[in-house]
Amino acid sequence: MSGPSSGSTSALAKVSSALTKLTDGAKALADPLKKKAEEVALRVTGLHEEFRERDKEHQELLDTLEFLTTRVLNELSGDQNINDTTREAISSLQQCVFCSFVHPLPKPDQ
Repeated sequence: MSGPSSGSTSALAKVSSALTKLTDGAKALADPLKKKAEEVALRVTGLHEEFRERDKEHQELLDTLEFLTTRVLNELSGDQNINDTTREAISSLQQCVFCSFVHPLPKPDQ
């Protein structure tokens, strides 16, 4: 039996060439997509860090609000020298503060 005919060798060379072109083309398409995916990942990571920082600031504000509520509003509400309008305003503020502690905003990583 003799080796492959020149026709089948030619067909094999064409298939091999086409496969190489296809592989090179896929790599050429994948590189920009890979770079874009890396860019998106960096942006998402940046946003995640920003949200984490905002959450920290939010917690600091809540701590300050809790201090003001317990030290200032609660002390004022017991004062007999304030009028009913002021007492109602203090009560409304206390309820808002209470709601912010009972129903806090979810953390970004939850």
